[in-house]
Amino acid sequence: MGKNQNYLDYIPIKSNEITDYLEKENVVVELDHTGFFHWLAVKLYHVPRKTQYKLDVYGSKVWKFMNGSRTIDEIASEMRQEFGGEIEPLYERLTLFIRSLEMAGMLSCIAPNQERNNK
Repeated sequence: MGKNQNYLDYIPIKSNEITDYLEKENVVVELDHTGFFHWLAVKLYHVPRKTQYKLDVYGSKVWKFMNGSRTIDEIASEMRQEFGGEIEPLYERLTLFIRSLEMAGMLSCIAPNQERNNK
C-alpha cells in the first residue's frame, strides 16, 4: 500500500484458486492448495488438499459484496445498509476480516488504479 493511499479505497479481488458455494444461507469458501510443498505434505502427512472456510452471516454478505469492482469502503456502506448498528465497529471488523482473507490467500486487495491480476 502506498504512503498516501487509504486501505478503504482498495478493491478486494477473489483468488482464482478458490471455489465458493452456498450451504443453507451461508457461503463456504474452499481454497485449493497448490505447489510442490503442499503436494508433499498431502502425500506424507495426509493434510487436506483443500481448506474449507464456512463464513457466518456477516462474512457471507461481505463475500457476496466483493464483486471485483467495489472498494472496501463501498462494501462497508452496503454492510451498514444491510445490518445497521449491529455490525459496529464496522470498519475495524471489516478490515480485519478482509486482511485475514488476504493473508489466507483467498483474495488480494488492489488500489483502484492498479491492474487486476488475480492470484
